[in-house]
Amino acid sequence: MADEQQADTWTLTTTRNPDGTVDLTTTIATEGEPMIVVLRLNREEARAHARGVMAAAGDAIERTFGGEGA
Repeated sequence: MADEQQADTWTLTTTRNPDGTVDLTTTIATEGEPMIVVLRLNREEARAHARGVMAAAGDAIERTFGGEGA
């Protein structure tokens, strides 16, 4: 049971490839079989993805804890 992931968990890993791309692997464990998504991104795509994730995280924090005007 120690090797099993808990329900509703996720992991995010990156792997640099020799051609300069990066594999961004997300594993989402639910009560069923885990779902694995792999995005192969070039440098510009990886940066755009990171900016989007950071913006979404900032929006979530503002909604959770209040932001300007709260």
